[in-house]
Amino acid sequence: MVPAATSCPSATSTRRTLPARPAAIRCSVFIASTTTSTAPASTRSPARTATRRTIPGNGDTVIPSAAAPPAPAPGVADPDPPAAGPPVGEPGPTPGSGEPAAHTPPTVRVPLGRVFGARSGDKGGTANVGVWARNAAGYRFLAGFLTVERFRELIPEAGKLVVHRHELPNLRALNFVVVGLLGEGVSSTTRVDPQAKGLGEWLRARVVELPAGLLDTQGG
Repeated sequence: MVPAATSCPSATSTRRTLPARPAAIRCSVFIASTTTSTAPASTRSPARTATRRTIPGNGDTVIPSAAAPPAPAPGVADPDPPAAGPPVGEPGPTPGSGEPAAHTPPTVRVPLGRVFGARSGDKGGTANVGVWARNAAGYRFLAGFLTVERFRELIPEAGKLVVHRHELPNLRALNFVVVGLLGEGVSSTTRVDPQAKGLGEWLRARVVELPAGLLDTQGG
């Protein structure tokens, strides 16, 4: 037996009396809750959607479904954007591939005299050393390689002395003047080589890193 009046709860939690209806009464009840939040849009709880499902014997009841994915807030960049792939129609990068390495000519450790010639002598207390190449390619390397600093490294006794370097491109040669290496001159120096005649060969005997290609072009 259905009572004379059946009450159905509404969304605003108020009750109103409905007139009597036939025995088969279907009452649709919508259950919803609203929440006011002062948190920023990006931190609020995700919106919930509603679906209709029939519960036998209790009429139709609207039951909230699973939470939908949160939408990004306006003006806020996605902190985890999807990775960009290659343009359509173009293959992706090959695993293990990269930029080609810069080509470095192979070098060998050989005496400097293997490629270059030298001659030395004295001018009072100053020693004079000339070094030359056999062709233009050798001279280009020699002019960039044999600096005053490199000369002092190869001839340690000239490390604290004044050294002048002169370039002679027409002769494909360099000339080094070492001031004071022989003291006051041949008659007063205590060096084993008082006239610096062996200084050029001492320089040619030092082992350095040279491009392997120079050994072929210089006749080494």
